[in-house]
Amino acid sequence: MSTFNPTLSRRQMLIAGAATSAAAFLASCGNSPESGTAKKPSTLGLSDWWGGQFDNYFPTMEKETGIKIAHQVYSYAPEKIFTQLASGTAPDLFLIDAYWNGNLFPHEQLYVPFDERLKERKIDMSKWNVDQAKESGFEGKISSLSLYTAQDFIVMVNKGMAEESGIAEDMPVWGSPTFDTWKWDTFVDWLKAGTKVGRNGVVEQYGLGSVPTNASFFVTLLYDLGGTLYDDDWNYGESKSMLDSEPAIGAAQQIADLFVKHKVAVPTGTETSVRGGTYLAKRCVATLQLSTPSAYPEENNFPMSYFHLPYANRKVHCFGGGSLCVNAQSKFQEAALDWAITFTTNTEVRTKFLQFSSVPSYDPLPIVDASPEGTPKTIALINLSRIKGMSPLPANAENVTVYPRWFGRYASTATQNAIESALDQIILGKATAKDALTEAKQRVDKEIDDGRRAAGE
Repeated sequence: MSTFNPTLSRRQMLIAGAATSAAAFLASCGNSPESGTAKKPSTLGLSDWWGGQFDNYFPTMEKETGIKIAHQVYSYAPEKIFTQLASGTAPDLFLIDAYWNGNLFPHEQLYVPFDERLKERKIDMSKWNVDQAKESGFEGKISSLSLYTAQDFIVMVNKGMAEESGIAEDMPVWGSPTFDTWKWDTFVDWLKAGTKVGRNGVVEQYGLGSVPTNASFFVTLLYDLGGTLYDDDWNYGESKSMLDSEPAIGAAQQIADLFVKHKVAVPTGTETSVRGGTYLAKRCVATLQLSTPSAYPEENNFPMSYFHLPYANRKVHCFGGGSLCVNAQSKFQEAALDWAITFTTNTEVRTKFLQFSSVPSYDPLPIVDASPEGTPKTIALINLSRIKGMSPLPANAENVTVYPRWFGRYASTATQNAIESALDQIILGKATAKDALTEAKQRVDKEIDDGRRAAGE
């Protein structure tokens, strides 16, 4: 659930693909019914970066499946799991982030699709919060199973500071008449009202801290303004970026204006050690964050209020979270597929998942409705409110634009780096939004061209 930018070169992916194909072939030649996928194991290997979060679910999963988990924990970076896949040392199951989809999904030799086993298990696919073939698949096949409902950006508010500043009354919080009705201009005016400048011209209190000057936030605003990132955002078939488009320039300017024009945001570079430090230190009224209560827990801090990120033109919701994959080299593919399916659909697991991790992807609303009142439930309801078929407020999910959280296939890291470099230049006044993004487009398009040639296209 982090926003780390993965770094996987085309060369690394080609080596991983070639090595894994050979290893998978040799493994298949040596498999017997006793040692292959038909045998039920007593233990499966699972690799992830969640650590103790997963430990909460293993007792329930062992009771449900009779299988123990040999748990491997790695840092949040794709290099290790792809290196393991290439060397034939990866575990039966592994977790990936949606940012890595383009690195993995086009290489089916690395994983086992879920489609056939889901049909055999008679899983009701309509209960997923989003079509798994679209969110976690490639060319119509389901490559992985999503663990949690993708998290939108929300506004987290210091309730006490908002009240003291006289801006708490009309906030579009959950349960209020104004819920999810604010437009961007209204939000900016609210932030201005929460910003206090002393007689010496020094800002004593900012309206907003920790503005995400990253690619993910940029893409959120880009889709709000009607833009797209590439000429093909969904299918990992991009041939050019759209970073010089009018919506892209507008999204970048929208971010920069919070610092330069409206002067409501804590200056960039202020938080060099603790992310969100200015918010937790009560130097600003609000902050922007993904919709998870674990980002800034109220316990030991202060009471908070929450609302959806206001929109300029249209409400948006992203697809793509963390998902479970089955290693194509596993000797126990069927058992691993079953374990992942049970983990994502079992009611007891999903109930725990909401409390320890996030909103489950499979049939989330009944789990959220049955949960105790409190911040996790409130934030979950806010995030579900824009998802058609899952929203506790169906009318609020109408006319919502959905967009992918991944960054394509050929220039994923290059795109993210180019966007963030451009944002820095714009905010610091070193380049106009148009010039910075035109240069970014040139960098990304070259990377896409190189990637397509390396793939033989």
